[in-house]
Amino acid sequence: MARVLEPLRPLVSLLLQAPAPEETAAAATNIAAAAGTGPAIAALIQDAVVDRRLVSYALVHAGVVDEVGEITQAAPLLLAQAHAMVAMSLEEGWELVLTVPAFLTESLNEMSRDNGGPGLPLDTGRTIRHVAESAQSHLVIAAPYLHPSFAATVAPALSTLTEAGGTSTVITRALGRSAPDRSNANVAAVAVLRDAASAAGGRLRVCSWDESGLGIDSVAESFSRRVGG
Repeated sequence: MARVLEPLRPLVSLLLQAPAPEETAAAATNIAAAAGTGPAIAALIQDAVVDRRLVSYALVHAGVVDEVGEITQAAPLLLAQAHAMVAMSLEEGWELVLTVPAFLTESLNEMSRDNGGPGLPLDTGRTIRHVAESAQSHLVIAAPYLHPSFAATVAPALSTLTEAGGTSTVITRALGRSAPDRSNANVAAVAVLRDAASAAGGRLRVCSWDESGLGIDSVAESFSRRVGG
């Protein structure tokens, strides 16, 4: 589901700039549902947000309009999903996090500021490290694809948590030697995390989906039920 909603995140980030984000998102959805036009939706959002020049790009990226600005058949559903994401953001306080190549960072920062924006959203690496460092009793890392560099980023936080008596769990895929598509990157990343936990005098709990497909949702749900989450 996260992958399906990912193209909507830049649009949601823009909608959250509006003085009344939910009302703006609802109005855009209503235009699409009433067989309105792409320019009408773009104009509505542009009038409400700071980064006006980014609106057309975000609408194309989300699939609400096509490359020439015409509304798509999926627009009503996509805008309704964006509306729901805006509402969830306002209720739960989540923020957009992006992974931006280093060579693009400064250019994108300048583009945002030139349009009156605050600069880039939160960086993925720094955000993950901050979340890991905020763990007080248990840290859960759930991802189908890991990398040793990612593991090295969160290893210090994992060590600190372990030394304080906390526990850590990794939920991922394809670690077993009999897995149909064993992931060497996942294996290496988990080894880094195991070493961090071991050096701090603790152990790392690992749950791996070793059958075909991702399977992470099923493993995470099962783990959540066991720990009462």
